[in-house]
Amino acid sequence: MLDNVQFAACKVAEEAAEVAEAAAKLAKTVLKLQQFGPEAGKPSSLANNWQELQREAVDLTAMLQRLARTLGHEFTITEGGIAAKAAKVDKYHAVSVAKGMSEPLEESNE
Repeated sequence: MLDNVQFAACKVAEEAAEVAEAAAKLAKTVLKLQQFGPEAGKPSSLANNWQELQREAVDLTAMLQRLARTLGHEFTITEGGIAAKAAKVDKYHAVSVAKGMSEPLEESNE
């Protein structure tokens, strides 16, 4: 029999796997659209896959919060934490761009 911590940890693992699956599906759709063009595929699948990824990310967050509560902790996603991760990824992306392996990010007009 699973105790509450084991149950919550299993749910986190399950949701993380579903996020990975949804992300892979989104990447596959993007690659197919790039390879064959939107006429050859289902352009709506990109939006659908994006929505699925968002739903799975919400599910994962809910299970992380449940696990944290079970352990007597809080689980919060902070803007600072997101910004720190984005800055770290930007550094790796810059290296990839410099090596000609990735294209530079487009500047946002927001």
